[in-house]
Amino acid sequence: MVFKKYHLHIILRLLLIVANCFAVVYVWQLGMYWISFYNLVALLLLQVYLLFRYLSRWQENVRVFANSVRHGDYTITYHLVDKQDAFYELYEMLNAVSAYVRVLQSQIVEQDQYFKYLVENAQVGLMAYDEKGNVLLANDEVLRLMKITQLKNINQLRTIDNTLFENLTTLLLNQPKLIRSGMDKTVRLSARLSKIVISEKQVFLLSLININPELSENELQSWQDLISVLTHEIMNSVTPIHSLTGSMSKYLDRIHGNEDLVEKAKYSLDVMSRRSQALMHFVDRYRTISTVPLPRIQIVKLKKLISDVLLLMQADLNDVVVDFQGEEVEVQADPSLLDQVVINLLKNAVLALSERSARRIDIRLETDDKFVSVKFADNGKGIPSEVIDKIFIPFFTTRENGSGIGLTLSRQIMHRHNGTIDVESIPGLRTTFTLRLPKPAQ
Repeated sequence: MVFKKYHLHIILRLLLIVANCFAVVYVWQLGMYWISFYNLVALLLLQVYLLFRYLSRWQENVRVFANSVRHGDYTITYHLVDKQDAFYELYEMLNAVSAYVRVLQSQIVEQDQYFKYLVENAQVGLMAYDEKGNVLLANDEVLRLMKITQLKNINQLRTIDNTLFENLTTLLLNQPKLIRSGMDKTVRLSARLSKIVISEKQVFLLSLININPELSENELQSWQDLISVLTHEIMNSVTPIHSLTGSMSKYLDRIHGNEDLVEKAKYSLDVMSRRSQALMHFVDRYRTISTVPLPRIQIVKLKKLISDVLLLMQADLNDVVVDFQGEEVEVQADPSLLDQVVINLLKNAVLALSERSARRIDIRLETDDKFVSVKFADNGKGIPSEVIDKIFIPFFTTRENGSGIGLTLSRQIMHRHNGTIDVESIPGLRTTFTLRLPKPAQ
């Protein structure tokens, strides 16, 4: 029994008090031995005081432990010295309870840290907010997708990105919806809103997923399939025409008589031959979109690679101020393919700066826990908002002599590296292309 000694002590003290009472009454009835009488009364009072103190000690121990529990302090420990102490069993039990709760607390803290780690490192943007819009939780991914550093209340989005705010606040519960932000219309987000009840309070859970990589991959594959079919059919049709015009020109050389007519026929065939040859070269050029080789992965020092490209393009960048900042970082990539992406972006930036007197390109190399990013920003004429969604489409170009394959090829190369290429532009002010590559596994 847990309090066996404690109960025995109480019973013993009560028996002694009862015995002392009998002794006091007995001596008082004798009418003599007054000194003994007073001594017995004093002893009785002492016994009552000691019993009260004994009970108060037990109550005090329980009160101290209860206060510690109420304030969440489970570090209290009672020293177990004398097993004969009546409170030894009580102290032992309270120590056991305290130790058990400390273990539970430790497990709760570990689970809390584990779930926080999962939330912070999830590839899905997660945000929880209450009925008043106060943000209770927001992981790094959701802040990155919203292009903000912190958010205390979801209503703050109204002044930061009203388009995104309207899209999020009109979401229906448990119904996924494809939305875009007002700050970056090229990013497509899959948004879903759920509601849970915690401690009788409603909490809304918002999830955001950037589906651009998946959509871009599907688009690229569709374009590759289409280009492959078109080039095959065009080449099958044009090659015989080119060959036939050459043969007919030889036959015309053997005809004598109406020289003027023959010359006109030969000229027409020559035009047909040159046009078919040009068409064949055209098709060969665009075959590159569907035949991007698999990257030969190796460790690449990214800052050195970009610096080498800048040196290579020194003549093109002669009248452009290039500000390149960032620490050296290693990535796993094919340097020849990555070179091509950097060259394409720099060439586009130079062309965008053609109408500027003060030409500038800023290159920033940045890293986070998961990705290495390179931003190429120019102060050129920018990209109109009505065409920015189309610039990665094969053959689409806003320049008179543009081919429309540079950015398409760059995006495909980045996808081959499990990376992304994104664009932001303020027409008439600035355009920024961002390359993102996963950090090498440690």
